[in-house]
Formats: sequence, structure tokens, C-alpha cells
Amino acid sequence: MKVWTNLSRLNHVLKIRLTPTGEIKVTQLTLLLSKWASQLEAKIVPQGTLRTYPGSRHWHITGASRGSGTVEVTLISNGESEVWIVVHANRRGSWAEEAHKRLAHFLIETGRFASQYAH
Repeated sequence: MKVWTNLSRLNHVLKIRLTPTGEIKVTQLTLLLSKWASQLEAKIVPQGTLRTYPGSRHWHITGASRGSGTVEVTLISNGESEVWIVVHANRRGSWAEEAHKRLAHFLIETGRFASQYAH
């Protein structure tokens, strides 16, 4: 499974979009993200919602060491749900670019998500 083919480098942002295979609750996604982060000794911090997407939920996941970067995860729930896994250019660090692909693989392997775009 090659999730990285869904990579968008627009505006120096790496983004993978996943679609839940069924209903996904915030608590369920939080547990999955926490499980993945704990396996990598990464830190997950809930950020609340994004102003531009009311009702969304947003998290930051940072690597274990300083300078490792940040993976941002957003659950968009406006009719059709989707999950965005994003790394901004200024937060790439030594870990985040590879980590966001690994997170996408992990979520797909749970059976709860599918890749939104097939290239």
C-alpha cells in the first residue's frame, strides 16, 4: 500500500487525506492517535478545533526529541468526514515527514480508514 502517492506538496505542505470507512468518533480517533504516538514515544497534544472548519478536531504530534518536527492531524466532520495528516514546511524537522506517512499507514491498517485519492 503506497500512501505517499497521495502526498500533496502544495504551498510546501505535505498532506495526506483519509476517508473513514464508517462513522468515526473523536474519542475513537484520539485513542488510535494515542496508540500510534505511544509506540514511537511521541507526544500528542489536542488543539481543539480549527476556526476555518467549525466542528473539526485538531491534534499536534511531536517526535520524542527536540527538533523532530510536528505532524498535525485534523478530523473534519462537515457532512462527509475526512482526516487530514499534515506537515508544514516550518515543522518538518528530522522526524515528521516520514512519520506522517507511517501514521497514514497505521490508520489504514486498522480498517477504519481508506485513502481518499488513488493516483
